[in-house]
Amino acid sequence: MTLALPALLSPRVLAVCEPLEGVPLVRIPDVVGILVDARTAGCAVAVLSVNPGELAAEADSIVSIGATG
Repeated sequence: MTLALPALLSPRVLAVCEPLEGVPLVRIPDVVGILVDARTAGCAVAVLSVNPGELAAEADSIVSIGATG
């Protein structure tokens, strides 16, 4: 099974929250591939994750917002 955004969808912005949460380890490359493919197609990809390290290798930039106190 190959995962991909449907060809009919050509979003200008794709925002995802915790895209790897609950995903089996063998499928993580598929999810990352979807995000990379969207970016390569010219889509701005925004990812919200409490563990950005998993996606850092593919990121153009990373913003960290930490709790204060």
